Amino acid sequence: MKKVNIFSLSHIFLKMWLLTAALLATLPASAYDFVQDGIYYNILPGEIPACEITNGDTKYSGNIIIPAKVAHGVKIMDVTAIDNRAFSYCSRLISVDIPPSVTSIGDYAFSYCGNLASIAFSERITSIGEGAFRDCSRLTSVAIPSGVIEIRDYTFYKCSGLTSVDIPDGVTAIGKSAFSECSSLISVDLPDGITWIGDDAFSDCSGLPSIDIPDGVTSIGNNVFRGCYALTSVDIPDGVTSIGKYAFGYCALASVDIPDGVTSIGDGAFCGCDMTSVIIPAGVTSIGDYTFDGCTYLTSVYIPAGVTSIGDYAFNECNALASVDIPDGVISIGNSAFMRCFALTSVDVPVGVTSIGNYTFDGCRGLTSVTIPTGVTSIGSYAFFQCTGLTSIDIPAGVTSIGEMAFNGCTGLTSIDIPAGVTYIGRWAFYECSGLTSVTIPDGVASIDMGAFLGCKAITEIYSMGVTPPAAQAVFDEEVYANAVVYVPSEAIEAYRTAPVWENFSIFKGTTGIDNLPIDLREDDTVVIYDAMGCRLHQPQPGINIVVYGDGTTRKFIRR
Repeated sequence: MKKVNIFSLSHIFLKMWLLTAALLATLPASAYDFVQDGIYYNILPGEIPACEITNGDTKYSGNIIIPAKVAHGVKIMDVTAIDNRAFSYCSRLISVDIPPSVTSIGDYAFSYCGNLASIAFSERITSIGEGAFRDCSRLTSVAIPSGVIEIRDYTFYKCSGLTSVDIPDGVTAIGKSAFSECSSLISVDLPDGITWIGDDAFSDCSGLPSIDIPDGVTSIGNNVFRGCYALTSVDIPDGVTSIGKYAFGYCALASVDIPDGVTSIGDGAFCGCDMTSVIIPAGVTSIGDYTFDGCTYLTSVYIPAGVTSIGDYAFNECNALASVDIPDGVISIGNSAFMRCFALTSVDVPVGVTSIGNYTFDGCRGLTSVTIPTGVTSIGSYAFFQCTGLTSIDIPAGVTSIGEMAFNGCTGLTSIDIPAGVTYIGRWAFYECSGLTSVTIPDGVASIDMGAFLGCKAITEIYSMGVTPPAAQAVFDEEVYANAVVYVPSEAIEAYRTAPVWENFSIFKGTTGIDNLPIDLREDDTVVIYDAMGCRLHQPQPGINIVVYGDGTTRKFIRR
């Protein structure tokens, strides 16, 4: 008798089972209970026979009339719902007539039906699901049934053909991105009962000209009206306490009244708007990043006393802003906060601010006067870049570093007195300050970075107060090496003559310490003392002191 290999038979049966399973997997899955007249249905549980429209083996197309009742076997069933994604991606669907028996429309039920031009709602509908009509780009108008109390997230997202929507009085909330990117929407009336408007609800509704926010709304979320380029007016109710990030960013708002109750204004909230003036309420404590960035028509802004910080790019490119009063309570001014405010003529930085950030006043070419308080310890990179109108600046004694390009292109500067605490001058810090004739470098400066004074060809006097020459590389132009007089401590002349960069200068003169003067300047009534900027002093100070004697003679002294 022939022997049978049990292992081989088992292996064959296993292969056959796997092949059968694979074939079954390729067959379309039935997600419906029955089909009638080309419409697919699921039977709903309950004592009363009912069913819902669902998706099936083929896509819906053309004009669909949903029946109020349908027969299945011996039962007559009410059609009461449209299932989640029932008509999703039916790109050839043109219209749908929904009968009064239907009370709910599921999530994404008609999403991505790009040719759906009209929808007739049942008045008995009480629920429309999330994203129900997302990307239905040919829908032009919608009347939401009166029984609906919430427009959920993404309901009409990217319905780019939608021009108007009728929202009933019973609606209390509009979800996240509900009408976002409805670029043709020109009319929407928000009923008084609305208390919540979600993030991005109307973002990029670029055709929307105006909006009245209901009194019950207390918070305007992030990006709610961002990119509504035609939005010229908005009524913010008194009950609003917070305005979210980019809430009105890039709108055409010519004016805006921010209610007194607002305590929080998010980053970029009004960036790119067209308003000419703005009053920030007293309860606001910070102006966030980019809050008024690119408001090119803004001429005035009121900042209340309670504000303690001004964020990065807060007023960047506010080209028409001529003046700004920064209250004493402000202790932080962010990077690029006033960058390219071309019309700004003067700024008083309040006491309490400890640093001038990077690019803070970059490109403020109209700036002629800046007051920097004594508490400031650093001036950031590009802080006053291309401030061509700046003729003088008093750098306080507490400053220890001047960043790269900090005063680059300040062609109006004629002299600069760097305070004693500075240890480092960044690269290109005073590059192309073509009007600069006098420079004072304090004792503490150990190094001057590349190009710090290149392009400053008018320099005729350099006061370097350190006994040890600061390390330097490619700092001055050839014209300066040839023409400028370098004043250094008498005992350090020889050290300077042999130090890299400094050895290129032709003329060195020693200076006398003011403490060694034969007379007490503070007691001599015939002597008047000025600083390097020409301000009268009560007594000598560290740095350059200009002494005018009773006989009219004048001498410069350096007090170390």
